[in-house]
Amino acid sequence: MDKPKKLILDYSKWRCGMDGGNSLGYGETALLNNKGFMCCLGQFGKQCGVPDNELFERGDPSECETSVPLFEGSFVVSAININDDEDTTPEAKLNAIETLLREEGIELEVINKP
Repeated sequence: MDKPKKLILDYSKWRCGMDGGNSLGYGETALLNNKGFMCCLGQFGKQCGVPDNELFERGDPSECETSVPLFEGSFVVSAININDDEDTTPEAKLNAIETLLREEGIELEVINKP
């Protein structure tokens, strides 16, 4: 599969910030946790064709069997660091994720943001 032109981040399902004051969502921070929340890479992976059973309770896309070109190299490390940072606000995370995706030629759309 080629890299997508656009990815969507569903703010209402986003798990980020670990357990600090800048966190969103509930449960473990994972690609897909048992409460139905997903980190940014989980949401992007699903849109790139990774099935839920491969995302469930995994912390890193390298643990998935389905290969996604976007999930190669430093992109994943950067995205995890942005998503899990307890010291940055969700808005700062969104800006950083948008910049990271733009560097890959991918547009970010954020939905269900209050």
